[in-house]
Amino acid sequence: MRSGADLIFVSPAFETRSHPGHSALGASRLGLIAGTERTRTIALGGMTMNRANGLKALKLYGWAAIDAFSKP
Repeated sequence: MRSGADLIFVSPAFETRSHPGHSALGASRLGLIAGTERTRTIALGGMTMNRANGLKALKLYGWAAIDAFSKP
């Protein structure tokens, strides 16, 4: 924020396929981070449409994903 970023990516929101077993923030900690920032926050890591819908109360600027849009 001090360097003038227009938005921030907060990751990993949830466990990802690319980093199995690594700890993730989860909705509560993601909300704590997003709620303290005065800049637009994008959730990244393990995101799916269902998870994004469950995070609407956090008023994130958006979310990003790779696997959510890839065919299995």
